[in-house]
Amino acid sequence: SLITRDISSEKPVSFGKINTYQAFNQKENTKETLFTAIKFGDLATVKNLIENKGETLSLNDKGQNALIFAVIHKQEAVFNYLLTKGYN
Repeated sequence: SLITRDISSEKPVSFGKINTYQAFNQKENTKETLFTAIKFGDLATVKNLIENKGETLSLNDKGQNALIFAVIHKQEAVFNYLLTKGYN
């Protein structure tokens, strides 16, 4: 699951195609949200997380970085964006 705490009382927030919650600001949730956005090709959320939330490219639970994850999920637009930001 994207968020592991009880969020039933929190208001949903929508970024691009991904519907998430205000708990989104917590670092671990931001990382999970980043990888979910990459998986589904949600470039708007990827940009928001990197440019506005200060998310850095860390590894997912399988040890994959975001660039490799974008390749695995065939998300060319996300891959190209990450390259323009200097990630490798």
